Amino acid sequence: MKLYINYPVPQFTIHWDPDCPRIRQHKRERQRILPVSAGNVDQLLADFRQGKYPFKAEPYYNDMWLEVNLGTPNAERAFVEELRSAIGRRYRPLGTAQIREHCEPW
Repeated sequence: MKLYINYPVPQFTIHWDPDCPRIRQHKRERQRILPVSAGNVDQLLADFRQGKYPFKAEPYYNDMWLEVNLGTPNAERAFVEELRSAIGRRYRPLGTAQIREHCEPW
C-alpha cells in the first residue's frame, strides 16, 4: 500500500494498487518517500511524534509518500490511523484530516 500525505490540503490518501495512475501524478523530483515495515514501524511513529519529518508550506515539505508493507490491509489501515494521530500532535490540520481510500485492496 502507498500512502500519500498532503499538508496544504490536509488529507491522507491510501492507494492499494501500486500501479495506480494517480500515484504517478503526485510524484516529483526530490519527493520524500519512506518505507514502512514491521521492522521499523515503531521507530517511524516515534520519529513522527518527535517532529523528525516536518511539514511546511514549501514544495519539499508539503507532502510525503509512505510505502507501507505490514502484511494485511487491516494492519496497514490501523497504521494510518495511528500515524494521523502522531502527526496531528504537531500539525493540527493533519490530525483531523480525512483518510481516503483511492484504490481497492484486492
